[in-house]
Amino acid sequence: MPICEVRTVISPTLFKTVAGAAKEVCHYNSDTYKYGAPSTAVHLGHDLRACATFLKSMAAQEPDLHTERKAQSFAALVTSDWNY
Repeated sequence: MPICEVRTVISPTLFKTVAGAAKEVCHYNSDTYKYGAPSTAVHLGHDLRACATFLKSMAAQEPDLHTERKAQSFAALVTSDWNY
């Protein structure tokens, strides 16, 4: 299993990949549109938003505007699209 950093995963270009991985973990059934573990999906959404906020904070302190913007965009995607 490959190991990656939060800095790599928290990227708007990888949002669909991260959401797909979360669906796998939560046993999403595309035929019934239901999760085997719906509360896990909700918790992962909260956790991803928290990771993005943390990364944004760290990037602001470095300063790393590129990473800060990516984290902000990722957090916005989680906020707007995670329930769908």
